[in-house]
Amino acid sequence: MYHLVGDDGDEQVALELPDLDSARQFAETYTSIAPTPAILIRNDLISDTHSFWLRTISQRGDGTHFITNEKMLVSCDSIQK
Repeated sequence: MYHLVGDDGDEQVALELPDLDSARQFAETYTSIAPTPAILIRNDLISDTHSFWLRTISQRGDGTHFITNEKMLVSCDSIQK
C-alpha cells in the first residue's frame, strides 16, 4: 500500500495490483464505505523505468464500483521490489 500526497496537500491511499484484470476484480468486489483507494499497476513495458499506471475506482448509482477508463502515468525515482 502507498500513501499519495498531491501538491495541493490532498491525500489518498493507493493499492498496488499486478494487472488491470486484478484491478477490475478488486473494484467489482469493493464494499467498504471508506473512500476508494487509487490503483497502481506497474509499468513493466520498459525495463529501466520506474513507473505505475494510476487508475481510479468510481461508483455507479446502484452502488457497484468499477475501474474508470482514464489512467495517468506516475513515474518514481525508484521502486522497491
